[in-house]
Amino acid sequence: MKIIVGSTNPCKVEAVQEALALYSSFASAEIRGIDALSEVPDQPKTSSEMIQGAMNRASYAYRADDTCDYGFGIESGFH
Repeated sequence: MKIIVGSTNPCKVEAVQEALALYSSFASAEIRGIDALSEVPDQPKTSSEMIQGAMNRASYAYRADDTCDYGFGIESGFH
């Protein structure tokens, strides 16, 4: 199973690894991060911008590799 995180930020990639480690069905998953555009401001200021940024990153990650099973997007900002 291949999972791609829409960020190369080590904290975001590790967060996905730690969360999925709680589930045995993801034990053998290959998890890696790629540089993905959020298409929102560098510091999103609204929930809407943060959600849209995360969705954009997840979608980009999923489409980046034909063998990807899941794409994850994490976006932080000021709220």
